[in-house]
Amino acid sequence: MRQLTPQQRRLLAIGAAAVVVLLYFVALLMPLTARGRELSSERESLNGAIERSQMMDQAAQAARDDVAALRGEIQALMFPEGDVRVNMVRQLERLAVDTGLTITSIRPEEPEMADGAVKYPATFQVEADFSDLVLLMFELEQPARRLWVEGVEISAGRQVGGRLQATFYVAAYAEAEEAEARDAQA
Repeated sequence: MRQLTPQQRRLLAIGAAAVVVLLYFVALLMPLTARGRELSSERESLNGAIERSQMMDQAAQAARDDVAALRGEIQALMFPEGDVRVNMVRQLERLAVDTGLTITSIRPEEPEMADGAVKYPATFQVEADFSDLVLLMFELEQPARRLWVEGVEISAGRQVGGRLQATFYVAAYAEAEEAEARDAQA
């Protein structure tokens, strides 16, 4: 074998270094950059998933707030604790006094379950002029009264003179759990 000149040794060393650098690049850097691109893509995907989950969380919180607000509104439309039938009759009597009408009969009926609440139906009759009946219907429909008009039958009164006889079908509601407990105690 012959001796290499210093210039050849230098070229051989440079060539060997170039091969090492090429092998380093092919064996190590290329897979790392490919893996880096994969990780970058995965990071973007995960960031998108995080943003979607944050939006869903905000939507869920808004829905919980809406549900809480609706529960509050529903509570305001239901009779509070106590005997619902008695409160309903009191409300009807107070309404009669407020409108200047005389209720001729009030007939509470048996309570029934209705969508997670207990419905307390009642029927009452009144004789009045048409304009007074319209005022009565308007007053019955006010949310603060917590009464729901489910039907009205109007016919000519027993007396001559333009008075009408009206039968109102109303209902009051209470929460099912509380109402069932009160009915069980009674």
